[in-house]
Amino acid sequence: MGLRVNLKPLFDKKLGRQNYYTNLYDLNVKSDGVTDNSSTFSQLLSTVTYYVPPGTFLISNSCTILSNLVFAKGAVLKVATGATVILKGKINAGNQEIFEDAGGTVDLMQSENEYNLGWFKSGNNTINKRWDFAKKAMTTFARKTLRIPKPYPSQPGTELTGNRAYWLFDGELKFEDKHNSLTIYVDGEFKASAPTANLFNFEDTSKPENLYFYGDVQAIVPPSINVGSAINIKGTARVTFWGNVILNGFRTPVKIGGPDQVAPISDVRFFQLQCSFFYETAVSIYGKNGFSTQSVEIDRLTATAAQTGGLNALEIKGSIRNIKVGDVTYATDIAKNGYTANDAENVVLLESNAEGSIIKVEIDSVYQANANNGVKTATNATTPQTGDRIQYLKVRNLFAKYNGSAMVIGDCNTIEIESIHNLSDVTINASASYVKIQAGAGLRNVTDNGLYTIINNVGKQTRGGGVPPAPAVNWPIGSIIRETSDSKLYLRVAKANLASDFILLN
Repeated sequence: MGLRVNLKPLFDKKLGRQNYYTNLYDLNVKSDGVTDNSSTFSQLLSTVTYYVPPGTFLISNSCTILSNLVFAKGAVLKVATGATVILKGKINAGNQEIFEDAGGTVDLMQSENEYNLGWFKSGNNTINKRWDFAKKAMTTFARKTLRIPKPYPSQPGTELTGNRAYWLFDGELKFEDKHNSLTIYVDGEFKASAPTANLFNFEDTSKPENLYFYGDVQAIVPPSINVGSAINIKGTARVTFWGNVILNGFRTPVKIGGPDQVAPISDVRFFQLQCSFFYETAVSIYGKNGFSTQSVEIDRLTATAAQTGGLNALEIKGSIRNIKVGDVTYATDIAKNGYTANDAENVVLLESNAEGSIIKVEIDSVYQANANNGVKTATNATTPQTGDRIQYLKVRNLFAKYNGSAMVIGDCNTIEIESIHNLSDVTINASASYVKIQAGAGLRNVTDNGLYTIINNVGKQTRGGGVPPAPAVNWPIGSIIRETSDSKLYLRVAKANLASDFILLN
């Protein structure tokens, strides 16, 4: 039948007016944290909104709460081991803690409520402990909303630095099979309080899939703490970060795939990604043999302040299919806050290896402010395999502001470079074939030992290998070719697939 009591007016701060709620104290509930209130909560009426006063209300047995609940500050439901509390009504609680982890489960899956991690208190209340408690009920397909709010002042599990409040983390927020189809709103920032492998970890053989992050993801690791990655994707599909992603102090801030990849990865997208003070590489995209990594898009990547010399800003390795990157920039920046700052070796390194070959990569612009090379392509020579070559790479613009090379090209089948700026050098190794460069005004020197190199607007170049021009090679009209055997230049003037398509220039 349920419990009926007289309604009493209570001022609703959120609505700014008096509303009529039933105070649970009128139902003789106990807020001592040791007396079981399961029976009372299971009888609450779905047609009544109940006010939960300050105190800790223990629930020792599983029950379903049908009513709407308004929580006072300091009101907490404590769910004991073995108990599951299913809430079907609306919850009004702001971002304060209202569920205490005593070994039980809070199930919001059948309600319209989002999973607000501010509601869940567990252990030392770090954000990963809150997530571990909140996700217990997500045992099947979960089309839900997860919210990571901005911490309120002095909220447990947070740290205030200046005027910025951080959620502390000492473990990872792991998304597995049962965490499928989640919309995640991120309003808070994150700070490491202890060493751990990752901040966000996406790992399972078939899911998680369809995860959409809104808001800015900002995370920092102090120099004294070792954290592997902020975002580690080992197996998933359709993960999108719609806002800014700003990561400081991680070893590899973003890791997509890798030797420990557990499933194929596809449809991962970042819009604005900034990685600073990194120890290994800023972004690693890696395809494992048998799984592959494909359809990864990064609209803009800015990397700064490598913690040692010889590092790369963006690494693309292994079994790769269809990677698209907009602007990629590396700048050394300055040492600060206990971090160092060093030049990079390569802004972008592409490497086929024993895991497989890179099929297709497109990059709009590479800004080489402080790196020895803008783009380098290679094969891991220690584990050569048949077909371990980069199949296709296209770079639309290279901007070099350093004394290194714009590109070092090797172990590839087809590379297209549309424009090179700021007086840069290009080295083409003997393992490269079908390299096409639309040089622009910035090409300074080309050292060309490759097979079939096409250079429009040719500048100074040397050639140490190759074959004579042949009509079967699909060079465009206007290409200038230096042929090895006679060291003469040829201009293509027609495409009739005849020897007469080429005119000797000297």
